[in-house]
Amino acid sequence: MVPGVDDGAGTHGEALRILERMGTEYPAGSTVVLTPHFTAYMPGRVARGKSDSAIRFIEGAEKLTHLRLMAAGELMLSGFALENLERCRYPGTGHVLIEFFSGITWMETLLQVRRVLRRGYRPLLAHPERYHWCRGRSDRLVKLSRMGCGVLVSARSLQNRKHAPEARRLLEGGFAHGLCSDAHSDRDAILGEKLRSGLAPDILVPWEVYTWEIPSMILEDLPLPELPLRKEDW
Repeated sequence: MVPGVDDGAGTHGEALRILERMGTEYPAGSTVVLTPHFTAYMPGRVARGKSDSAIRFIEGAEKLTHLRLMAAGELMLSGFALENLERCRYPGTGHVLIEFFSGITWMETLLQVRRVLRRGYRPLLAHPERYHWCRGRSDRLVKLSRMGCGVLVSARSLQNRKHAPEARRLLEGGFAHGLCSDAHSDRDAILGEKLRSGLAPDILVPWEVYTWEIPSMILEDLPLPELPLRKEDW
């Protein structure tokens, strides 16, 4: 969402329009975490520039919305580098949002998640529906959750013909901890009533679990439940 940063909003006005849409759907005081993209081998000056851009946007935008805005990041992991974990950490927590190249293997995913855990962070795996090793293999997400890794499906995937079937399967089966808006433009889905009405009849757990209760656990720095989630537990 951060304007002018990687593939976020193209302009400051577009970023504010996304926030305006969220403001009409989310209760006053709801937290929106901005997660511009970082890599584990990104030079420090480039990473600082991205963080500074997010903070400057928040300082101006918070005066125009009743939402609470926070700056974190989404960290692309590949190879042996593990820089910028701290920069991407959700403020006040040990949780950090991570992603991989789409062609990553299952074994490499396991190794990378273990490396993050050994550093003392709690990884949150972004958009698992995009990875080949995940398709039809929910047991692998169960394994990651038992290791201490969270799983977050992207709402943008629900608008993508290639990724939508797997994203829906994970949500309907309780094989995710949350649903993130992942809004890059004012055309992207947000976690509002339109998206809810299209999903709610089919998902096993209440909508509020994916969009409020477990996200609140993340912001409170709590360990997440093992997958799959069960309706009766909520």
